[in-house]
Amino acid sequence: MIYTLILVMTIATAAMIWVQLMTINHMAELQQHNFDGQINRTLDEVVDLIDQVEVAQFNIIDSSQADIDFTSPLDLYPNTDPTGSLNRLGQSGELTTISRFSTSDRQSIHNRIKSSSFQISSFQTTYDKRTYDKIRNLRYRVYMEERAELPVTLRIPPGWFGSVLDTLLRRKNIIKDFKYTVQTEVDGKNAYIMGNDDYNPGKKIQPYKKLLFPGEDQLKPNFLCIYFPNQEAISLNPLHS
Repeated sequence: MIYTLILVMTIATAAMIWVQLMTINHMAELQQHNFDGQINRTLDEVVDLIDQVEVAQFNIIDSSQADIDFTSPLDLYPNTDPTGSLNRLGQSGELTTISRFSTSDRQSIHNRIKSSSFQISSFQTTYDKRTYDKIRNLRYRVYMEERAELPVTLRIPPGWFGSVLDTLLRRKNIIKDFKYTVQTEVDGKNAYIMGNDDYNPGKKIQPYKKLLFPGEDQLKPNFLCIYFPNQEAISLNPLHS
């Protein structure tokens, strides 16, 4: 009986320890998953911010340009007198139905068309705006294509990533030492072109990576990379510790 009781207690104790270890491990996994999500969202915010800055730069440049002149041949309604063209068509026989109307009917048609001239003006305004939007979109596309040809070091000011990352991480209550770099490809090999000089995650730590300028037609292998030197300990500590 004593041996049986000792065996049962040993098994129960081992089971309790196993459950506690599994609970701790599960909590650590959840915390690591939460931390990973926070960092990935931060990198997404950085990439979005870069796009916003470039759009803002384009708006500043574009606003300084002269307004587009929408005169002929772009005008949708080149005739200032809409009834004149109808009268000419009727006189030339190209619109034979006009000749069937009496003088009073023609005068009525003339008055109706004349009274609706403001609608034509409204249509012209709408057309002008759409034309301007198309031209502006074309200028924006050309501007972004030219930007895409520049190296990252000319599109992003030195030290910009470090300061933005620090600000965004602190907003999420993540106050930890981190190292970052921009990784690109040079002659078929990975190269670090800007960031911390001592960036070296080693083999045990997997850095977080995010593609830069993901909306461009011709994607380039430029990645923002970040890791935490004490990343192994992060999974066991609260985010705000």
